[in-house]
Amino acid sequence: MLLPLCVMLLGMAPSAQVAPATAPTASTLPLHASIDDPKEEFERRFELARGDVKKMWLLHSFCVTNNLKREDRTVLREVLKLDPEHQEAHEASGHIFFDDQWFTSKKKYEDYKKQQEEEEAQAKGWVRHKGGWADPAEVAKFEAGFVKDENGNWMTPEELKYRTEGWLRHDMEWVPPSDKPKIDAGLFKCGDNWISEAEANSYHKLPNQLWKIPSQEGHFIIYTTIDRAQALEALELAEAAIPDLKRIFGRVPDHPVVFAVLRSDTQYGSFAAGDQAFGKPETEARGLSSLYGAYFADVWFDKELNHMGAGVAYWDHSAKAGDQFGKLYVRNAAGLSLVEGLDPSPLATTGLKRLKDFDLEAFLAEKKLPEWLRYGTASYLERYRQSTDVGVEPLALRRWALSNVEKRGGLDGVSTVLRMKLSIDRPADSEKLINESGLLVAFLLEGDNADVKEKHAAFKTAFSSGAPFEAELTALEDALKNAAADVRKFAQK
Repeated sequence: MLLPLCVMLLGMAPSAQVAPATAPTASTLPLHASIDDPKEEFERRFELARGDVKKMWLLHSFCVTNNLKREDRTVLREVLKLDPEHQEAHEASGHIFFDDQWFTSKKKYEDYKKQQEEEEAQAKGWVRHKGGWADPAEVAKFEAGFVKDENGNWMTPEELKYRTEGWLRHDMEWVPPSDKPKIDAGLFKCGDNWISEAEANSYHKLPNQLWKIPSQEGHFIIYTTIDRAQALEALELAEAAIPDLKRIFGRVPDHPVVFAVLRSDTQYGSFAAGDQAFGKPETEARGLSSLYGAYFADVWFDKELNHMGAGVAYWDHSAKAGDQFGKLYVRNAAGLSLVEGLDPSPLATTGLKRLKDFDLEAFLAEKKLPEWLRYGTASYLERYRQSTDVGVEPLALRRWALSNVEKRGGLDGVSTVLRMKLSIDRPADSEKLINESGLLVAFLLEGDNADVKEKHAAFKTAFSSGAPFEAELTALEDALKNAAADVRKFAQK
């Protein structure tokens, strides 16, 4: 009788409340569920996740777990469509993040980098070299056969060999260690002989046997026929220009620059025009040496056909006037060499030894600094800089320079000076322009026009950093034109 009672009791029990079945969502489905057909399951889950980044990203994990590679690519594309900046989806897709953007393939990334490098190189004025980009100045060094030592300094293979073998540098010549006693005795090697300084001065009097002496500070090498003691003084005059060069351009050349000083105006003239008696070709092509006691030797080459491109002056130590003016000419020549060191023309000189041809027009066209600033820097360093010599009135030379301008009709307009049209057919006007360009540089540094100061600072920042500076230079020139009245006032102080 128990069974019917149990049945009766069960029938009398209240019925249990069973929750209705709920369809699973993409976020609740297990990744490792026992699934007969993963692809069919994917289609179902894809529809459930459509339009939802989080659910779609979970579906990516499902695809990875079940090795659904093709379906996973579809999911990742959908995630990125919903959220283009989804980092994990980009990374899972093999995309590359560079320069604040994602690249969908290595080729696109490399093409972009190549384009960026090309644009940056062209902006810097770099050129193609051995499958890459290089500074034309460095290419010129390579073409000329130079190599770098362990400190990154350029030198010839011969110099590197001498350094490695312990040879000694005596002026610009390498001598074996066994010659050290001769150096200590104050002797100088001229040809194959070691002779006294007085004898060496006689030996180097001729332009085909120039002294070649580096400055102690390392910014200059002087090629000269003047006596050695005077040459060392010339190097001191040149080195004194370095602080002012930094004020103008924000930097100095990264290698020693050459300048030449001859002992007389006769030697100066023959060095410029060439001297057939000594088999010496001309060193300038524009004839500007006739304007003044210093010029830029635009077609001066050494025996190995290396382009020298340097300032040249003469310093006649035998007469009082020649001695005084010679010091001015030396500073001018050193200034011309410094600016050339900052703004060379490597494209025009690269391959010169191989091609044995030099295009002067291309050389001049390659210059980025205008003539007024090139000559103006040399003029400022010569006669407009404030003297720091004991017993010398700081602005005495500047007043003398401006008095010469007044004697020749007064200041030209700023625009005229900026155009800087030098011509040997108008020697007085051209010499005056060179003088006035020095005044403009003095105004850049010491004038009180706020706009000119601001534009000069911007130019100096761009130039010293190696960045393109053409826009800043144009802005500076415009500021100078607008400040013409202030320039005139400055000249009267």
